[in-house]
Amino acid sequence: MGRERRDANASEVLPWPDYRLLASRSNSPMDTPVDPIPPRIHATRALAGALTKVSFMITYAVVKSARPYQVLEFLTAGSRSPYREWLDGLDMTGRARIQARVLRFATGNLGDHRAVGDGACESRLDFGPGYRVYFGFEREQVVVLLGGGDKRTQKRDIRSAKAHWKNYLEVSHGKTK
Repeated sequence: MGRERRDANASEVLPWPDYRLLASRSNSPMDTPVDPIPPRIHATRALAGALTKVSFMITYAVVKSARPYQVLEFLTAGSRSPYREWLDGLDMTGRARIQARVLRFATGNLGDHRAVGDGACESRLDFGPGYRVYFGFEREQVVVLLGGGDKRTQKRDIRSAKAHWKNYLEVSHGKTK
């Protein structure tokens, strides 16, 4: 620890924290400093350790594991898919970006979404005319695609998605939620 530094606001000489020494005391990642903190932020080794522990805990608390989903398309009694029909009517760029978003559903990344009622959810895509993909959850592992639309037709699309979800539950489970 023989190195020293001079505090800009004081005349006393303070030792530089020896981060190698701190890291070698424990194998726990909580005690290992990520980055040396600039001398103006702290004056002692104890404060540096506390700041490092707090920042690590906050980062760790924000990380959330995503569970994968199986993605299915809803089919009506006539074996047509409202989602596929809507998607086929879009231009190539919009279709590709929407399919990429739906592929992320399978990895557990639902992105910007919200419940719209009666078990149906809406995934909001921030491009084009404000595309929306409507879906429902089944058994916390399956995402059923119910349809799609944009901001202009949102109210009608939500009513349609709710009706499709109700129909799906009646046919697949013999009940309504």
